[in-house]
Amino acid sequence: MRKLIFVAFFTIAILSYIFKVDELIVKNFTFINDIKAFYIKNVLNISTSFEKYFNQAKIIEKLKIENKELQDYKILYNIAKEELAIKNEFLTNLNLAQTETQVELVKVISYISFNDFTRVWLGKYLQSDKIFGLISDNFAAGIVINQDDRAIGLLNGNKDCSYSVFIGDEKSPGIIMAGEGESSLQIKFIPILAEISEGDEVITSGMDNIFYEGLKVGVVTEVITLADMKIAKVKPYINASKKRYFYIYGSTPFQK
Repeated sequence: MRKLIFVAFFTIAILSYIFKVDELIVKNFTFINDIKAFYIKNVLNISTSFEKYFNQAKIIEKLKIENKELQDYKILYNIAKEELAIKNEFLTNLNLAQTETQVELVKVISYISFNDFTRVWLGKYLQSDKIFGLISDNFAAGIVINQDDRAIGLLNGNKDCSYSVFIGDEKSPGIIMAGEGESSLQIKFIPILAEISEGDEVITSGMDNIFYEGLKVGVVTEVITLADMKIAKVKPYINASKKRYFYIYGSTPFQK
């Protein structure tokens, strides 16, 4: 029992001494507290700074990704907006003379050959072998043919593009086709007695069932008289090779 009491008193004395020593150190060596405070403050500040830096880096990287996505969406939006404006313009300007017809807006996908700008792939599948008309801004722009169920646009100026027309007020008939250059056309098989002259307007006749009658094509710039017929050179109203959208026109369905 006495031993236990002695141990208890001895323990209390030791603890009292330790606490007093610590108190003395704190009172007499204040620079140690300053070192502790400086260490704690700066370590915490550095840790906080590193944490903020890495968080900011993550946020910046996230914002960059979101900004890139927004830029992509903006590009797609502008493309869709432009295409919608073009389509609305087409719908506003289109003036069909017949109601029992098929008309469909199509987009030019690409040139078939890069050395021929008058032959293009159209964004349309066909199941009919009939020849259809191409319209742009109420002007005849060419014809459409079927190749492996894909629509091909043969624009004005293409050597395989031809359709029937009327010339002038007298509606002299003829067949319009490619001229000497892609920007010019010519009308052949005009009757020798036809009264035509420079400045006469050329319109579609509708006699070949490709277009309806009255769709404007261009203006006669020169008349050549041969032994058995006349030939007229024509300046077209539009440059079809620069168009991105057309209407396919047909008096019969595009599908079989």
